[in-house]
Amino acid sequence: MDEIGNVTFTYLDTPGVDQDILALCVELWCTVIEEEYSLSSENKTHHNIINNIYRNLLSVLVKNLEKSTDLDLIEWNLNVACSTCISLCAMHIKDPVVYALQEFVTR
Repeated sequence: MDEIGNVTFTYLDTPGVDQDILALCVELWCTVIEEEYSLSSENKTHHNIINNIYRNLLSVLVKNLEKSTDLDLIEWNLNVACSTCISLCAMHIKDPVVYALQEFVTR
C-alpha cells in the first residue's frame, strides 16, 4: 500500500495533472476508507492505513478542492471525489478529521 499511496499522493500534489486522473486517485482512497470502515464496523482486523495518513490525505484533498475549477456536483469529478473522501474520513475517523479541517473551514 505504501507504493500506491506514494504514487497517488505524488499525483495529487503535482500541478498540471489532468483532473480526471486526480479524481481516480481520490477514488482509490475512498475505497480504502470504505473498506477500513466496514472492517472496523464488524470488529475485524484492518491495517489502520487511514488513521496513519489522514492528515496528509486531508491536506492534499483540501489543496485540490481549492484549485479545482469544476463546480458540477452531479457528475463524478475532482471536487465530488475530494468532498466524498473527506466525508468518508469523517465517518471513519470522526473527531480528528474535524480538528484537522478547522483551519480550512475558518479561512
